[in-house]
Amino acid sequence: MQGLLSPLAFHTNLFSARAKPCGDGLVFRLHYRVTFALLMACCLLVTATQYIGAPISCLSDDSLPQNVINTYCYIASTFTLPSSTALRHGWKAAQRRRVVPGSGPEERRYHNYYMWVPYMLFLQSVSFYLPHWIWKVAQTDKVRGILQGLNYVVVDDEQRRMKEALMVNYLVFHWGSHTAWAFKYVLCETLNLLNTVLQLVVTDSFLGGQFLGYGPRVVQYLRHGAEEDDDPMNQVFPRLTKCTFYRFGAGGSLERFDALCVLSINVVNDKIYLTVWFWYIVLIALGSLLFVYRLATVLSPKLRRRLLLARGSRYGADPAIDDVTRKCGYGDW
Repeated sequence: MQGLLSPLAFHTNLFSARAKPCGDGLVFRLHYRVTFALLMACCLLVTATQYIGAPISCLSDDSLPQNVINTYCYIASTFTLPSSTALRHGWKAAQRRRVVPGSGPEERRYHNYYMWVPYMLFLQSVSFYLPHWIWKVAQTDKVRGILQGLNYVVVDDEQRRMKEALMVNYLVFHWGSHTAWAFKYVLCETLNLLNTVLQLVVTDSFLGGQFLGYGPRVVQYLRHGAEEDDDPMNQVFPRLTKCTFYRFGAGGSLERFDALCVLSINVVNDKIYLTVWFWYIVLIALGSLLFVYRLATVLSPKLRRRLLLARGSRYGADPAIDDVTRKCGYGDW
């Protein structure tokens, strides 16, 4: 497993020194580095559990081969009873004449998502990288080349002065030409926020409409502990399910076989999606704050001027700096 996850390690490196200057912000990097690595690692973990371990194990009639019933129930999906999944296994379930979830003449809830979880996680990880790829294609390499080497702590003074002179000359000759470039970046940041909201909704649909409130329900359940019978993790990701298998008997009549299945894969899935839920909420919160900040700086030249002067306050009062801040547009800012 360490060998599978090691290629993803560089994606989570947000603060180390880079050989190339960074052309995006911290929140931007949380999407295409941390989120991409998180979802890809979860994808590899679920894949390893599915294809190396035993994701499902079913108990049925001895006349059915174990591998046949396991394969059939894994592909054809299993089901539970909604009224039973809220009960712990024990005397409360027995009082209602149901020893385990999946027995009794009640409405069935089918679960057929688990075989698609690794594919969904992979596609979602790619979706979080797409805005970065769009921005990488859209941004110019000219500024990147000018800033090359200035991000190091120790830089030769003469080399730094040359780099700064090149940067000043670039800004003088290209003043006012960065508006489109700046709005492309804001657009990519907005795409990050919209994509996170979209993935939250898509995951909710993928899990049968039980994901949007999954995090708060789990927190509430854990706070109540043993006093609370309604386990949301067992409702969304049941460990014990039922499967019905049909075949034609020797006389040509249709025979029914009931199997009780243990979904060990859901022990992994419930932890993964709980982590993903909280991470999506963090991204949406940070992205929303950043969107409000970008909107304010786009609409308010006075705010841009104050922010720029605040960053240049270490130089003291300088009429030249004040004049530049008054004349620069959003792209130059």
